[in-house]
Amino acid sequence: MKKTVITLVILLVAAAAALAGQREKIGIDMSLDTDGDGKVEDTEAALAIKNIYGLDRNNAISREMILDSLRATKEQLYDIVMDWFARSFDEDGAAIQHSDKESGLFIAKTLIPDVAHASSFSSNTDISITVLVRIDMKDGKMKISTSVQKYEMLNDLNWLGIILNLDSPPARSYVEVVPSECYPFTKKIKKEGARALVASHIYSIGIIDSIRDAVISGTAAANENW
Repeated sequence: MKKTVITLVILLVAAAAALAGQREKIGIDMSLDTDGDGKVEDTEAALAIKNIYGLDRNNAISREMILDSLRATKEQLYDIVMDWFARSFDEDGAAIQHSDKESGLFIAKTLIPDVAHASSFSSNTDISITVLVRIDMKDGKMKISTSVQKYEMLNDLNWLGIILNLDSPPARSYVEVVPSECYPFTKKIKKEGARALVASHIYSIGIIDSIRDAVISGTAAANENW
């Protein structure tokens, strides 16, 4: 599957690696190492995220940031957002749902593939997420919102799983999971649910930070005399 996010890939190489650098943002410290193994597990991180954020009223994983005191008009901010979108996403996995320069509203949806991976003794699971990005703009002010509405999980049996399921093809299955169905994780969807939540949080923060950086550098450029 072709990668959707271009600029964010260098920010988020892997969920596990990014988690270490995002501990301050999700309130994770070593006191959450409940089993004493010297590291914070995905389930421990998922519980920390749940305790801080929870799900929104639509049962989605949402994050929000407000930028104010921006030295740019609503129209200038809109142009910056459109430029950010064009540079950050390819056309295959992302689509603009609504854009209105006059009202200062931009909404896009994108599928981000392979944000996390989970393995068990008999199967491997690749996890992708669908993210809705909404940006509301006024003169000198912007609200950035992200919403992860579903996980997409592609399960493949490994060699042991194939042996154990000789009479039960197919070896590959695909399922869509709404976050509320396994939040922060369940006994049935434990490792996959925890990793999906942690990855969703990290990628959501990454998208918001990317837009913020584009706006700050864009508004600075917009005010340069050249």
